[in-house]
Amino acid sequence: MTRTYTYFKRKKLSRDVLIYEGELGSMPSTAEADSLAYSIDLTHRRFELWQNTPHGSHSLLSGSFTGVFGYSASVSGDSLISSAKRNGIFSSGWTFVFMARKYRWRVTPFSSRWELRDGDRVLAEFERSRLRIDKIGVLRILDESEGEMFRAMVLLTCEMVHRTVKSTERHAGGGG
Repeated sequence: MTRTYTYFKRKKLSRDVLIYEGELGSMPSTAEADSLAYSIDLTHRRFELWQNTPHGSHSLLSGSFTGVFGYSASVSGDSLISSAKRNGIFSSGWTFVFMARKYRWRVTPFSSRWELRDGDRVLAEFERSRLRIDKIGVLRILDESEGEMFRAMVLLTCEMVHRTVKSTERHAGGGG
């Protein structure tokens, strides 16, 4: 079963991200916001993934970027301690560990699409939006056999990849 999530910036200059279930063309109005499934609060060194339910929100994962340049991260949540790191100094992709297995986000240079892989198997695909200023893109999780915490790691690390891609583009374009 494939699940689709649409990522939006919370506000124009904010680092925070809102994640809605389904593929949406634009951010829902306040009245339609019941499809808000997750949100990510980001600072320069810390992050937190929140799950939104009809009964309120609760933190699923939190952590911090480590190392001098923030090329790795430690992540923790309910009965989960994990890590993530950039695939290489010149790569925008990230690899994360979940239940003693490594999963790798593969980013093709100059492409608006990247994939989460377990060896040769594609588990998720992200298509970045280039036309809208508030919409980041759409994530399709193709395999959710690992459960809710795996989905949370995919949602979180997908945004880590997005931030790295944007940073790389700014530096390559001389704008950063």
